[in-house]
Amino acid sequence: MVPIVNHFLSLIPPLDSSSIVHDNACGTGIVTQTIIANMELKTSQDDQPSNLTFHCTDFSPDMIDKLSAKIQKFGWNNVTATVMDASQLTFDDESFTHSFTNFGLFFLPDPVQGASHIFRTLKHGGISISTTWGKVGYLASMRKADELTRPDLPSITDTFTDNWTQESFIGSVFEDGGFAGSHGIVTFDRCETSLQANSIEEHTHSFWTLFGYSDKGWTEDDKKKWVAAFVEELSKSDDCYTDTAGICHVRMSALICKAVKF
Repeated sequence: MVPIVNHFLSLIPPLDSSSIVHDNACGTGIVTQTIIANMELKTSQDDQPSNLTFHCTDFSPDMIDKLSAKIQKFGWNNVTATVMDASQLTFDDESFTHSFTNFGLFFLPDPVQGASHIFRTLKHGGISISTTWGKVGYLASMRKADELTRPDLPSITDTFTDNWTQESFIGSVFEDGGFAGSHGIVTFDRCETSLQANSIEEHTHSFWTLFGYSDKGWTEDDKKKWVAAFVEELSKSDDCYTDTAGICHVRMSALICKAVKF
């Protein structure tokens, strides 16, 4: 995730002491942590300390607990972490200069409502960056494995619709949320990357856990069948390859939506 964060940060003017950042749907705070690491490196090079502030929010108390532990461990006095629904932000209007939503918007039941809160809480001239996956190298293999294992059930991946790989759809979400016409502009960029593991089997077990198959009623017998089917399908995919060091890669492409509030 860090290379993706660094890529989208390269698309905007550098953050400085006047920046007020909202890390929206922050998870464990990857965006905030990356920015702080970059700022600490810059400070060590030019002795210009930065006092920018971060307001991190996530719907999950568990994610906020993990981030709060980081805040305490690293002494981040300029970072707050609060449980808050991205669809129901309680911040005042025009609170932030920047809003970052890293792989979070597509989880919302009403993404337009989420985009409207981003628009509302940004200052005029403020910048929103939102990321999703423009290419998911394992998705077709996972859907096929689901079909082969449990044809009686919808695919676990149905929560991620193909709409979120399309600029036109994501652009309409942000435009309907307020960034349209004389009120804002929406542009896109991409960052090519890959998911890495020591083996294709390691990828397989990670995806089983990540998508919560066991929590959705799939049995251990289902798992054995699914793992075998997924390994076979992914090994045939052009999006899976092993490099000279023996690392197994699954190709991914991050789709980056930049929206500026006028």
